[in-house]
Amino acid sequence: MPKETLIFDWQYFKNPIETSRGFAQKGFEVVTCPAIHTYNATWCHLPQSEQNVRDCLSAAHELDAYGVCVTTWECGLFGNYETLIPAIRACGGLLSQEAEQGAGGREQGTEKVAASGKKSPITYLPTLQDPEPNVNDISVAFAICDSILINALKGGAEEIVLFVQEDQIFIQNDGKPGGSLPMEQESGVLNRFKALSNIDMIGKLPVYHGRLAGTYREPFAFQVEFVNGPTWKLTLGLEGKPKASVAQVEYKELTDAPAFLAEYQKESEAYGEWARLMGCELQSAGGTFAFGGIRSSIKVRLLLNANPFLCWMHHQEELTGEVGDKALAILDHALAMGEDSSTRGVAEFGKLAIQFVRYVDQARQAYAQGLPGVAVASLTPCRQIFDQLEKIATATNLNVGGSLADIERCKIAREHVDRVIRRIRDYGDGALGYLPAFEYLCHPKFVPHDQAAWWLINKWANE
Repeated sequence: MPKETLIFDWQYFKNPIETSRGFAQKGFEVVTCPAIHTYNATWCHLPQSEQNVRDCLSAAHELDAYGVCVTTWECGLFGNYETLIPAIRACGGLLSQEAEQGAGGREQGTEKVAASGKKSPITYLPTLQDPEPNVNDISVAFAICDSILINALKGGAEEIVLFVQEDQIFIQNDGKPGGSLPMEQESGVLNRFKALSNIDMIGKLPVYHGRLAGTYREPFAFQVEFVNGPTWKLTLGLEGKPKASVAQVEYKELTDAPAFLAEYQKESEAYGEWARLMGCELQSAGGTFAFGGIRSSIKVRLLLNANPFLCWMHHQEELTGEVGDKALAILDHALAMGEDSSTRGVAEFGKLAIQFVRYVDQARQAYAQGLPGVAVASLTPCRQIFDQLEKIATATNLNVGGSLADIERCKIAREHVDRVIRRIRDYGDGALGYLPAFEYLCHPKFVPHDQAAWWLINKWANE
């Protein structure tokens, strides 16, 4: 991969320091990329979003990374971009705060380019006085090497790398760019380090190993590896100080988002409380509402796969039980706090999803008791649920450019509810000579008289 490649390191569930350091040590510029966690939430997981931004800022500061790119992710499947604007402002505030403190990116007024570039704000060349001395003078090389070592030790670096690329010598300390030298200094600097490391200065072997020891405030020693050739590489690894791994925060255990919530509070107390309920407290209901690493299972199973009964099949137990009760209480509270159609629409989506699962489960129980008419009556409100969701999706599209596909998904879901109601009416009394399982009647591929449900066989046909 060309060293000019700018790598965006997406790490949504942990500090990216290790992965980004790996790229930096290979000579790449890196952008750390946190996410606003909407895709895996009914609305948004605020505590995890804020921590992810803080972690990526910390890593960018530690590595002097090229920058930070906050990903807002999708706002389809009943997300609402308008409700994320305070969170985005909070991200900007965190970035600005870090920049003012000298963290999370480049300092103002400095110029730094990728390892293949021609410029660097740092140079190890001594200030030359008139008359200009010979830059190949061995004393200059000695001073440069001493400066490289001292600066690395002062900064607590545990690895120094010198390498040649595009007619320049580049220096890295722990993967962070540390300046460059002109090729005129190659012979003097390289021979100085070889001599200090007891490496043959004129040897032709492809790889040499040595050891460089000394004292700067306290004794130190580096294990040295020299890779020979036109594009040589010299690596000095500090002995006795293995690089400590970063203590990773367990995202699932987070419950608060002070910086994010503060931005919502600035709008109004009600907006702040709504954000706390939807972004923090709803997670505590557990089940599908808890923080996780995949797209929200309610969003996927209610809408994305064109079969809303999947939501009932997979979440019936939790949404008709304690998880559903707790989530409904939180969502009702959030609805009361909502000050506009955007906030109310997001909360209502969650509430209607739970109600859908509960209506379907009532229909299943009635069907199992041989009461197809009651089952149909239980499913009928599900039509109104998708009518209401379609209105919410339409309003979101008109207000803030929400997903047009969501409108169509609601129509498809309502049509399938109608289809299942017809099947129960037609076949729920045993007219086929057998009673199809309720799950089969709900499936888009149901075929009358196919008692064995052969559409479940040969799943490879769907690939």
